[in-house]
Amino acid sequence: MNSTNNNKVFLLISGLLFFTAVSPAPAQKPAESKQAQHEQKELLQTLLQGMQQQRSLLRSGEFKANAVVTDSTTPLRVELKAECFFSQQFQQFRFDQDVKQVTPHPKKKGETRTLRSRSIYVKTPEYSIHTEGNNTSVRINEPDYKPYGYYSPFDIRVIGLINGAELLHGVSRSGSRWFLPGVLQTYQTYTLKHITRQSEGVFEITWLFGKSNEFKLMLWIDERHGYTPTNYLVYRKTGTPKKFEQTPFIKSEITWKEIENVWVPVALNTEGQFNHRRLIMKFDWLKVNQPVSATVFTVDGMQLPQGRRIENDGDPGIIKTSVIDHRAGTKKLIRGGTFIPDDPSKKP
Repeated sequence: MNSTNNNKVFLLISGLLFFTAVSPAPAQKPAESKQAQHEQKELLQTLLQGMQQQRSLLRSGEFKANAVVTDSTTPLRVELKAECFFSQQFQQFRFDQDVKQVTPHPKKKGETRTLRSRSIYVKTPEYSIHTEGNNTSVRINEPDYKPYGYYSPFDIRVIGLINGAELLHGVSRSGSRWFLPGVLQTYQTYTLKHITRQSEGVFEITWLFGKSNEFKLMLWIDERHGYTPTNYLVYRKTGTPKKFEQTPFIKSEITWKEIENVWVPVALNTEGQFNHRRLIMKFDWLKVNQPVSATVFTVDGMQLPQGRRIENDGDPGIIKTSVIDHRAGTKKLIRGGTFIPDDPSKKP
């Protein structure tokens, strides 16, 4: 090998040694990134703790909810009228619902049919109470027994933190997981991607969740107005290779109002691309942090009907509304269940 080639080899080896020697310098960049990640996590905890503290200010109250669910691909239309009472920071909870459902007729093409569903649900630390239909059959169960009804009762404090399907069906499927403590615990399992400041006091938080992080959740929190979630967007990965779609999979907008120094939701508008459904819900607040009678959360406070009308061997009458306690694995008739003929002189 001549001297020229020797010089080239020397320079090449020297260059490699130089880059090897200085390579640790860029290692400071991950350290800076690590500091930024720590700051973002601290900011996240501040926002979530602020939200939790603000929602905990709502201790008792009463509101009415009016909701309409529509489907852009079918004539489906569901109208919900509900009244909710709660006390002791949701330790006592009651949800009365009246649902009118217009759906395609299963046998007559091009026509629709209308169905009606009513139910009452009460939950306390000691028991839960359930009625459905004409409310003449009342069952007392353990506190975590899943409720009846077309739609699920919901914790008003989770508005803006879950999607419409979870709101309307969550408690019926998974119980108290869908009350505020369970929802906030679920958020702790998500992977924080980043937090950006959209405007003064408004932050956009982006998480990844699901199997292989195939979903992206973007939540806007308004720090100056009660740490309220005002926008909720979910994106999903599709295609090959998989990447997040440009259009939100789920999109929600939430409007809040300050009443009695507490921020409460007054409107929810959510759309789901996956089922082509839209939910519009409005809330009318009757009480905020004012006393709610304990009787509301008992059978006596339900204003149940006297009974249901039937025919018994040709004699018209009613069967008194029955109340049955199913706790402890037994069936105990508390009251009701007797046939009463229209003519008091006739014996059942």
